Order: sequence, then structure tokens, then C-alpha cells
Amino acid sequence: RGKPDICEKSTGGTLWRKRAMDALAYRRTFLLNAGFSATPMQRTALQYGLYDRTRLSATARNLLFGAFFSGVHKGDVYRLRFVGPNGDVIFDKTGTFSKHSAVKFITGGKTNRTQPWPLGRYRAQFELKGHDASLLDINRYIDIR
Repeated sequence: RGKPDICEKSTGGTLWRKRAMDALAYRRTFLLNAGFSATPMQRTALQYGLYDRTRLSATARNLLFGAFFSGVHKGDVYRLRFVGPNGDVIFDKTGTFSKHSAVKFITGGKTNRTQPWPLGRYRAQFELKGHDASLLDINRYIDIR
């Protein structure tokens, strides 16, 4: 039969390094992608990184943010909000998922604005909680110039 394979020897330990084991650990929920847009968003475009913007024109009529994530369970609660450069909340949306889902795509923001946006840095925040535990807390920033 030849020489025994190292895996056949029982040492009571593992052959994996801790860093590799940590990287392979099960994660119930994780972010696939997130980004900004001045036009209505589509999941596939977000999935492929087409909304990886860091700047937007002050004359844009829409300011939208989307999050594409995995691991939703029934009863999980989400919150999506925008905070302007002066600290004011300009958009706030919450909801509860009614069923399990392998992947989910959430968008929100301000649309059809007729006045220019105040210049500065805006923050979009997406939070997901399950059984009062934080599952995701994503913050992204965009500059309006």
C-alpha cells in the first residue's frame, strides 16, 4: 500500500493555520456590494461594481444608495439612511423581512430634487439586525461637488 498519508495520522489537532480557519468561518450574513447612484439602481449593476462612486454633481436630481447582501432571516430588521454634510438625516427607511432569503437588494435615497445639493460629504448607512444583534453596519461616503 505504500507510505501512509499525513492526513491518516490522527494527531488530535488540525493541519489548518488559524488565519485560514478564521477566513473559512461561517458568516451568517455578509455584504456583497454597496454603492451610490444618481439614477435608479439595478441589482446586477451593483453586483458588478458599477456604482462604486466617490463623487456626485450638486445638480444631480437623485441621491441613491444600494446594498446587496446575503443571509437574511425572517424577522431581521434593516435601516437605510443618509446623513448630510451638516449632520442632518435626509433619508431614513426601516423595515422587517418577512421571510428567509439567500440574497437581498435594498435601495433608497432622495429623488426628483429640484434644488442643488449642498456641497460636502454625505454618509449612507445600512444596518441589519437579527434578534437584537448587529449583523451588518455599513457606512459609505460620497462627496457632492
